[in-house]
Amino acid sequence: MEKVKDRLWLWGQKNHHLHYHLPGESKIEPVQAARYLGTPNILIVRYGDWPPLPYEPLAESLRELKQVVWSIAGAGGATINGQESDLKEVLALAQSFPNITGAIMDDFFEEGKARWTREQVRGYRQTLHSFSPKINLWCVLYLDRDLRDDIKAYLDEFDIITLWTWRARNLKALEKNFHQAVALAPRKRFVLGCYMWDYGDDQPLPLSEMETQCELGLRWLRSGLIEGLIFLASCLCDLHLPTVAFAREWVSQVGEKRLTD
Repeated sequence: MEKVKDRLWLWGQKNHHLHYHLPGESKIEPVQAARYLGTPNILIVRYGDWPPLPYEPLAESLRELKQVVWSIAGAGGATINGQESDLKEVLALAQSFPNITGAIMDDFFEEGKARWTREQVRGYRQTLHSFSPKINLWCVLYLDRDLRDDIKAYLDEFDIITLWTWRARNLKALEKNFHQAVALAPRKRFVLGCYMWDYGDDQPLPLSEMETQCELGLRWLRSGLIEGLIFLASCLCDLHLPTVAFAREWVSQVGEKRLTD
């Protein structure tokens, strides 16, 4: 019987201390952060010059994890040396690491406009599925920035859509925005993204909002509306944040429970 923790993910990233007014510089590695939080799945997403090539040492450190999703376009659409995507590198990695089950395009939309064409995205998805039907193409959708009718055609090209609220003050509309996203892409699979820091306003995330994300996420997960929850990010897990402590305790409390009663 599948457990709640089987559907929990950690967003793996580094170097956030250079921005967003974080209370210190993180030293923790992604796999250590996953162990600490208790999440068996991870996303590795390019942020600036991280992760460095070659990818194999980092991927090797993640072998113990159940599933790994690797970015073919990272923060701000970043890729290696500005190339169109990192699809080639990720496919090469997947040949040696069978726990790679997806590729993600971060920050796909910028002010509601797509950074890539539908034809490009369709090509990425077809290439991934030709390599292995189990490798899904993921994207990032901001519920408080991107919800426009004209993005529907782009969402159709992805397998899994991750849903995020960039500014903590907008989490009050999380339920309404969530259902609006589902209406835009009614046949797609969704994963709820849960920030543990208010990146939109460069400040700590209120603990009440962390609780809200987890409570709604668990309800939607158990009802089948979403397929999982992602906690962002690994580089917060050694900064002694109350939201991280809450997430860790929450995972320990609900993770071993059955996904469905």
